[in-house]
Amino acid sequence: MKKIFITGASSFLSGSLVDILKNRYDITLLEHKKALYSKDGDEIKIVQGSLENVEEWGKAIFETDIIIHLAGVTHPKNIGLYKKINTDGTSALVSVSEKYRVKQFIFISTSAVGKNCGAYGKSKMEAEVILKRSKVPYTILRVGPSYSDNFEGKEGLASLVKLARKSPILPYLTDNNIKFSPIHKDDVVNSIIATVDNKETIFKTYTLNGPEILSTKEVLSRVLNKNKTRKILIPIPTFLAKIIFFFFSKIIKILAPDQMQRMLSKKEPLSQNVLIDLKISPRKFLK
Repeated sequence: MKKIFITGASSFLSGSLVDILKNRYDITLLEHKKALYSKDGDEIKIVQGSLENVEEWGKAIFETDIIIHLAGVTHPKNIGLYKKINTDGTSALVSVSEKYRVKQFIFISTSAVGKNCGAYGKSKMEAEVILKRSKVPYTILRVGPSYSDNFEGKEGLASLVKLARKSPILPYLTDNNIKFSPIHKDDVVNSIIATVDNKETIFKTYTLNGPEILSTKEVLSRVLNKNKTRKILIPIPTFLAKIIFFFFSKIIKILAPDQMQRMLSKKEPLSQNVLIDLKISPRKFLK
């Protein structure tokens, strides 16, 4: 049975992913701060350690066939953590993968990738470059904003839905350049599964987004329709949103410093090779 090492095993995607893979592969999970997925009777190995400290988990990669790298920080208040975890942590994992001749490195990146997408997008792009320059056979999945049926979690769309449920008034950005392509969690998990041990996906990059490009207002409207709820939608121009964001990120410090820049950046659309290589056709948002 082939061996898979999964980082970020307490993440949004990991539970469903492990449920599917555990019957086909020998699974090892990297545990950091949060309690990991576990079910009675599962023969899953647990390794404790932080991504940047190789000595804590490095030997666990020995004889590993496939790495699925989910770990990363997305909205830290300390912007330096992006480089420390997303870039340097990935670099350490890639180096160990080279040492032990891992056969496939599946990297979960982001569709908001590049210097114009803030520190987060820059850190993910730097990690991609490190992986591509290595000798490790790689598959890169650039994942867009993901959601589940119940919108669990604390970030992104989950936060937006919680606001839509509680507040009688909902602001939306009027800038038509700000678009979202939400993708269902199950479509992301199925896409990852489709790349595992798949020679057709080696040395390729895939952008996993929903098939639609929606404005902020369109996203909110679908959430409200889904919940059969009526709210007052208030348009907010970008310049005012930036002022509000500055207050909450710089003064109160409850938002990540680069979150607004990431939102304003242009995202990559769903790539055609997802449909061709992975045979995945993502569903429309709440339809």
